[in-house]
Amino acid sequence: MSQLIQLIASNRVSKLKYGEEEGFTKYFKKITDIDLFSQADSRQVKYFFQIRHLYTHSDGRVDKPFVAKNYADDAG
Repeated sequence: MSQLIQLIASNRVSKLKYGEEEGFTKYFKKITDIDLFSQADSRQVKYFFQIRHLYTHSDGRVDKPFVAKNYADDAG
């Protein structure tokens, strides 16, 4: 039984590694009832996750989805 629990926990952690900040913070809140970040901090953490995504998947090049998520208000 402990091997099954370990496998389930490992699978859950693995999924969290590849997700967005929001999925991790929601899961952490669910299991601990603790908010990791204030609202302002959460926005900054999301931005950092998006930058990480650029380096991981786009060789650090800014793409249209990144601009749309972060600079949509600056376009007008």
